[in-house]
Amino acid sequence: MRHQYLTESRILSVTLAMIESNNGTQHLNLRAIARALTCAHQSIYRYYANYDLLLEAVAAYGVGKMRTELAERIQPAINLWDAMQIIFVYFMAHEGLFRFLWLEKHAFTEKRVLGIEGNPSEWLRSLLKTVKTPANEAVLIKQLDIAHTYMIGRLAKYFNHTDRQQSSAELLKEAGEALRMIVIIEMGEEDI
Repeated sequence: MRHQYLTESRILSVTLAMIESNNGTQHLNLRAIARALTCAHQSIYRYYANYDLLLEAVAAYGVGKMRTELAERIQPAINLWDAMQIIFVYFMAHEGLFRFLWLEKHAFTEKRVLGIEGNPSEWLRSLLKTVKTPANEAVLIKQLDIAHTYMIGRLAKYFNHTDRQQSSAELLKEAGEALRMIVIIEMGEEDI
C-alpha cells in the first residue's frame, strides 16, 4: 500500500528542490530524498525502480517546469535577442537545474530529457517559436546553435567558479552583448 502523502509529484518536486538548493546532485541519494519526504527510502522504489530512473524523471520534470516558466516570459512580440537574455537569466537563477542537466554526468541524455532528436538547439527553437526570427530557417538554426553553445559554455565557466569574481549583473551584460552580436551577425541590425 502506498503512503497517502507520498505521490510521484511530491517525490519529483522535493527532489528537484533539493537539487536546486544543493546546486546539483552532489551528496544526493535515495536516503537523503526519503528523509526530506519523511518516508523510508524503500517507499520511493514503489515509484522508481532505481536512482537513475528517479533522476531521469526529475530531469524531465525540471525541463517541463523550465519550459512552462520560460513560455510565460517569452511573449510573441519579443525579439530573438531579448528572448535569449530571458533564457540566460533563467539559468542564472537556477544553477542547480543547470548543473544537473548540463554539467553532471547521469544515465539519461540531454536529448532524451529535452525531447529533441537532432541538434541541441532544437529545444531553443521550440521555446522561441513565437518570437521574431529570421525567415531563413538555416540562419535561425545556425543562430540558435551558436547561442546554445555560448550559453552552456559561459554559464558552465561561471558556475564552475573560474570567474565568480564577475558579478551576475556584469555577466548578464556580457551575455546580452554576446547574444546580440550573434543575432546581428546573422540577421542584420535592422531586424532585431
